[in-house]
Amino acid sequence: MTNDSKDGYLSETHAAEYLSLSKKSLQRWRFNRQGPPYVKLMKTIRYRREDLDHWMKERIVPTG
Repeated sequence: MTNDSKDGYLSETHAAEYLSLSKKSLQRWRFNRQGPPYVKLMKTIRYRREDLDHWMKERIVPTG
């Protein structure tokens, strides 16, 4: 994965790679107003790495 996050933001493609998900999953979640928070600048979608990490931490399922 190349690093396009010099400014702290990941493209849709890199966010999907970072989360080990498909780009289509992120698109579907946005359409349904689910999934991690994102930034929309005109037609460009960006995700902050810290938001992705926080979103994942909220989904930890304890075992035992």
